[in-house]
Amino acid sequence: MILIGLLTAIGLVAIAAKFSKSFLQKVLGYDWLVDSIVTLGLPILFMGTYSGMASAVITGLSISFILWVAKNIIGYQKYGTIEGVRKWHMFEGTWTVKSVANRFSSAVHSDVSGVVKDFKEGWNNYGKTKAMA
Repeated sequence: MILIGLLTAIGLVAIAAKFSKSFLQKVLGYDWLVDSIVTLGLPILFMGTYSGMASAVITGLSISFILWVAKNIIGYQKYGTIEGVRKWHMFEGTWTVKSVANRFSSAVHSDVSGVVKDFKEGWNNYGKTKAMA
């Protein structure tokens, strides 16, 4: 079920990406609408079976996550008026490969170093408490 949900989400995003980068950015500009349609529409489509409902929920969550990541990396376009100009306006993504790598590296490094430190403290304390007993 989880695999089916993830593959369905990846397939839907891949179909949108095949049109053009501009089309994908326009979809990302209105990601709330796509999330709503997929999250509400798929359970209605798969209603009647437990596995269908579970796959639909996982697909909805996966689509939300994939669109959120893509919006922050690729950027998005929204139609509207800015400074008196009514057209599709481009908004750049805020994440770069370097910023994502730095965040991941610092998060993993701090978590790993904390775990190693806690392990060493526990190991040393275990030796002391055993000697005292």
